[in-house]
Amino acid sequence: MNIGNLQLIGIFSVENFYTKLPNRDEYYPAIIPYSIKDTRSGNLKPDGIETQKVQFLKWSVLLKDSSARDQQIFQSFKVKKSIFNCRERKGRKKIVQTIAFYIEEPIKINQGFMYNQIIKLNQYRAIVIGPFSNSNNVQYQFEHYYNVNEIKDLGAFFRKQNVVAIHAHQGKHSLNILPAAIKHGIPLIVHFRGRDSSTQTKKRFLENKKRYKSLINQGAGYFAVCRFLAKELKTLGFPEDRIHVLYGGLDLNLYPYFKRSLPKEGEIRILSVARLVEKKGFLTLLKAFHLIHHKYPRATLHIIGTGEDEEKIKGFIDKYQLNNRVFLRGAMDSHQISKELRDSHLFCLASETAEDGDVEGIPNALKEAMASGLPVISTFNGGIPELIEHKRTGYLAPEKDYVKLSKGIEYFLNHPEVWRKYTQRARQVIEQKFDLNKQIVEQQKLYELIKNKKGKKRG
Repeated sequence: MNIGNLQLIGIFSVENFYTKLPNRDEYYPAIIPYSIKDTRSGNLKPDGIETQKVQFLKWSVLLKDSSARDQQIFQSFKVKKSIFNCRERKGRKKIVQTIAFYIEEPIKINQGFMYNQIIKLNQYRAIVIGPFSNSNNVQYQFEHYYNVNEIKDLGAFFRKQNVVAIHAHQGKHSLNILPAAIKHGIPLIVHFRGRDSSTQTKKRFLENKKRYKSLINQGAGYFAVCRFLAKELKTLGFPEDRIHVLYGGLDLNLYPYFKRSLPKEGEIRILSVARLVEKKGFLTLLKAFHLIHHKYPRATLHIIGTGEDEEKIKGFIDKYQLNNRVFLRGAMDSHQISKELRDSHLFCLASETAEDGDVEGIPNALKEAMASGLPVISTFNGGIPELIEHKRTGYLAPEKDYVKLSKGIEYFLNHPEVWRKYTQRARQVIEQKFDLNKQIVEQQKLYELIKNKKGKKRG
């Protein structure tokens, strides 16, 4: 099948093969895993197997350009909605259902995962609502953003937009849209990612327990980014049958796997990416690196991120005279981080529970490093052990134990022969459980499940 100068020569996976009903009569957006070749040069483009997005693929063109063999390939997949069985009858118009995403503030440079969970929907139309001007959405732009403070009649707005659910990012922020969801009978789904669902200190437990009293009774569904946080929600009193684990997915094309080796000379670069806050454990990491530096003087530590602990980190670097070995690189976007991952040899994130009870879900930075082929060292904090299996896909140390953390770094420096098997297994974990396309499918299945439950209750 030819699409411009590109020819479809094979389909290799059914897992990411799905379509949605047309936006207009006979147009079918589709995501198809395939390898392609440029019909002008005969070269494979891109190398290997990739997932390519084909938007607005016209039915009549598809049938005309498809050989009988191509159609057989497509029809052989056991999927509910394939390109060849999802065409609507003439005269029947598809009513597109809408998910309204509520964000309390513009999405930050390090929150691309939230942006992807909004814009990648294909079974629903996505709109974004929030209490600020669209001009504030600088880092991430939305085609359909609405300032709730400028909407005179929310009920009429929800009906016009055909909103079937509100998906609020961040637990505490959801409380501001909860009254509107209750008033207008819109199911509210809330996404929890860390501190907003923590019970790790008595004070944090009591604060969250009190804060979520009405949400526990009125929410339609609660998404936790890992099993650890799902248990935290249960501890807070959220109904178990409304708690769902939804792992955050990565765009694997942005984080390709590269084989690593320990350089025989020159810099050995250790990378860490996170906000410079207490729960990311940078002071523990610096103490561990101080030990490593004496044994491996070629080692350097590059830290990407900004945050409230930056001055403390600078103070430690100055105190221990690490200015020519530790480099604070500031904030970067996903594409810049992807390049930094390719240029590094090891990745370390020393996550720990903060004094205020702030705790990890599953850090996206660790997923990105594992996807990219970096050996990873981290801690037994929050949901991290759900991502990394100790001494199999990475190395885990007890949190706040800088000596054992340094042993993890030293393990990989002393045993470069294990890098390949560790990183290949780690990449496999990411592909199986944290692929963005797969997780968007799961996300939309959960929407359907929650909607159906709500419908049965009303009935």
